[in-house]
Amino acid sequence: MVGLDEFGEAAWSFEQLLNARLADQLPANNDLIVLVSSAMEAFGRWIEGIAAGNAKHWSAQDFRDSSDAMRLHQRWCPCVRLAPV
Repeated sequence: MVGLDEFGEAAWSFEQLLNARLADQLPANNDLIVLVSSAMEAFGRWIEGIAAGNAKHWSAQDFRDSSDAMRLHQRWCPCVRLAPV
């Protein structure tokens, strides 16, 4: 992804989550909707940071932790930050 490895990793983690939900034919419950909504907002801020040239503080780890908690344990992890403060 043209040098956007962290961004690609974060996006891939959510792709895995959504693919797993589809494969298991699980409905989109409120926790999933809240998680995906907050991730989309965070991705938007990350893109703004990339455009402005100040996205070095972003990391895929929070995105992976959040998506893995939902994918592997069917739980939303509210303690995970999806964006730097």
